[in-house]
Amino acid sequence: MRPPRLALLLLALPFIIPSTMSQPPPPALDYTSNVYLAVTHTPSHTPGALPVHIRGREVQLEHVGQVGQLKDVQLYGMPRGEWDGLGDEGRKEVLAKVKGMKGVTGVEEQVLRQRVKRDEF
Repeated sequence: MRPPRLALLLLALPFIIPSTMSQPPPPALDYTSNVYLAVTHTPSHTPGALPVHIRGREVQLEHVGQVGQLKDVQLYGMPRGEWDGLGDEGRKEVLAKVKGMKGVTGVEEQVLRQRVKRDEF
């Protein structure tokens, strides 16, 4: 006896639909009120909030989520007012301290840019 075609389709469905469809949508980012840092971790690192101590106070970077499909790159954010209040030297110090943390291999401030359309021939 042959199995019905629908049953075969249902069995094959997990292989047909890519696994990316089951992932939650990326978080909505608000660049006007927050600053975001992309932090590259070693694969064994567990993401979470990053406390950074500068000038006798703690600056808290909140974990926002994973950057696309890159499992080792996580996005962290903090309020823009707090970031701007640090000044140039304070911001450099935060970036240097995060980069110096165990398991961190890179840090990059994310800047909102408008895409430029290429000329069509």
